[in-house]
Amino acid sequence: DCIQEIDPTARVGLEGTESMTPEWGIDWYKLLQNFRLQNVYPYNEWTTKSYNRHCVRSFARPGTLLGMWYGGYTSHRQEVVERWFPWYSLFLGFDSIWWYDFGKPGELMNALASDLSPVDSFRQTTEEIAEIKKGAGKLIMNSRRRNDGVAIHYSYLSFIASHLEKPDIFERKPGMFRKEICAFINVVEDLGLGFDMVATDQIENGELQDKGYKILLMQIGRAHV
Repeated sequence: DCIQEIDPTARVGLEGTESMTPEWGIDWYKLLQNFRLQNVYPYNEWTTKSYNRHCVRSFARPGTLLGMWYGGYTSHRQEVVERWFPWYSLFLGFDSIWWYDFGKPGELMNALASDLSPVDSFRQTTEEIAEIKKGAGKLIMNSRRRNDGVAIHYSYLSFIASHLEKPDIFERKPGMFRKEICAFINVVEDLGLGFDMVATDQIENGELQDKGYKILLMQIGRAHV
């Protein structure tokens, strides 16, 4: 509110969030009802962090600026990754590019060499961005992401409770809730189905019926949903 009193058009939110454990204090659904900007780290642990990026794109209000860090990290500096990532972000529903880093030319992760020329990885990704900006980007951004009637339950209380568990005879470990959600996400994506994360508040408000979901996937809950 303080920022928007000065600039009513400002988009306020967080960037660089990971929310891998409860001490981050991040309830994605509640935060994204108030934020107009959100950026997440997709790496490392690409698979388990799918939890974050799918929560963000599912709960963000229309007009929220969404992005993910990528680029100069050594694990990314492969041409196939640099060219793929802008398209992946676009099809996921994200609408901004956050490329790390521009701080000090010539350093390992920088977009620029010491002579200020673009490094290969940055040149490769900007070529793809230029292609996107020829028209495909606006076409996709103004399209509706397909949903095949699949909802995956998001319960922040269960997320917290899972970190209080003791290992049991089935070798369950604390913090498995997030990984269980990611397992559901992987299965649904491998089947080629579109889906949304759906929070408890949304379920209680009747959104499963209102939006025509056909199936609700509920991983093992540990608290009042």
